[in-house]
Amino acid sequence: MPGEITQPTLEDLEKRDLFPFPASGRVVITATGSDRYVLHCTDLNGDDLQSLQSFFNDCKGRFKAFRFVSRDGQYQFPHCRFDSDIAHFNHDAPDRGSVVLPIKALPYKT
Repeated sequence: MPGEITQPTLEDLEKRDLFPFPASGRVVITATGSDRYVLHCTDLNGDDLQSLQSFFNDCKGRFKAFRFVSRDGQYQFPHCRFDSDIAHFNHDAPDRGSVVLPIKALPYKT
């Protein structure tokens, strides 16, 4: 029906881009509210920092949804988005950087 809003299914969500979880550094995931989390990414190498920055820019902040799976598999969000349109990608030392990324888990049809 024209104008109808529907939630995506798991099959639809499997086609979404997967968050590029950094291989270097340390990532701490903190729950800040219902379905809201903050990723504290520190001591990242230059490639991982650039990968996160490119992914954030491709998503245009909170405009485009994606899938998220943490390195240990504890956090898995098949449908989420960044919860801000601004992120500060810091170059803390030569070939080292950090960033804080808020994300929001979104509903989907099971």
